[in-house]
Amino acid sequence: SYTIHPFIKFYLSKGRFRPSVTAAAGPAYVEKTFDRKTNYKNAAIGSHVNAFLQLQADLNVRVTYNTYVFAGLSLSHLSNGSYKKPNAGVNIATVKIGAGYNFGEVKIHKPVSSTTTARLDDARLERVNEQTWSYRAILSGGLKEISPIGGSRYGVGSLSFEVSRKHLTYTRFSGSFDMFYDASDYHALVYDIGYDSEGLSKLQTMKLGLAAGYELLFGRVAVNLQLGAYLYAKQTSEGRLYQRYTLRYMP
Repeated sequence: SYTIHPFIKFYLSKGRFRPSVTAAAGPAYVEKTFDRKTNYKNAAIGSHVNAFLQLQADLNVRVTYNTYVFAGLSLSHLSNGSYKKPNAGVNIATVKIGAGYNFGEVKIHKPVSSTTTARLDDARLERVNEQTWSYRAILSGGLKEISPIGGSRYGVGSLSFEVSRKHLTYTRFSGSFDMFYDASDYHALVYDIGYDSEGLSKLQTMKLGLAAGYELLFGRVAVNLQLGAYLYAKQTSEGRLYQRYTLRYMP
């Protein structure tokens, strides 16, 4: 597999010994995928294009001002989000040790003060981050495939109404009311569970839920982590709880 994954590193302390946590996400290309004739034992990955996620914990020890050594653990995940079956996914645990060197001179960036003239877009960004309350409507959609392998592909989508409140300078608490539609739920209810198709409309397969979360702000980039529970759901084979992890960019 080949990946390109931007990452954000959080240093947990200052000084010579600096533990850190790194989160990464990006696209991935997998060379050898499932094939009925030539690679039928591969139940992990069914498509060449996938999503890559990684969580990493390191201990960094500074040797000189620009040189450091490190050791750490990471967990990487590859899957296509059920866009194409099979999609058991690949999880890779890694132990690493190494050394690094920072080129160039050290520059300390100070926050823009009220007396400093900033560009118009930077000023707008500051105003958004300083808002006590923020409101958003978020629409998303995609496709998924269910078993058997090579079966039909269904549309999925969600509409969320989110409100967030400023916590610290670069953090916010958030909550949302979510509406989900998964066209494969109708198929599962009728053919797997045995619902009467004449008494069941596709609108009834929608799911409604409430979620709470925490948002981290890094300039124009925001990382939002949410945990929710379904208030209404006829199809609950995946449980009553759901999670949402989003990476957002404000243009």
